[in-house]
Amino acid sequence: RGQLGGPRLSPREREVLQLAAEGNSASVIAQHLTISPATVKSHFEHIYARLGVADRPAAVAYALRRGLID
Repeated sequence: RGQLGGPRLSPREREVLQLAAEGNSASVIAQHLTISPATVKSHFEHIYARLGVADRPAAVAYALRRGLID
């Protein structure tokens, strides 16, 4: 999506964040993407750092406001 000067998330990070925005837990996200829960946690840590937020609700809210996810 068109991000001008904003944080850049990988396609997989956007996918993880989109699934979180839909209310899925980390274990459900892991099952859906066929990855381990530890990998989901790692993606969230990268997402938090890139967006400058501290937790999942803040990451989802930020991403929705910025149009990074639907």
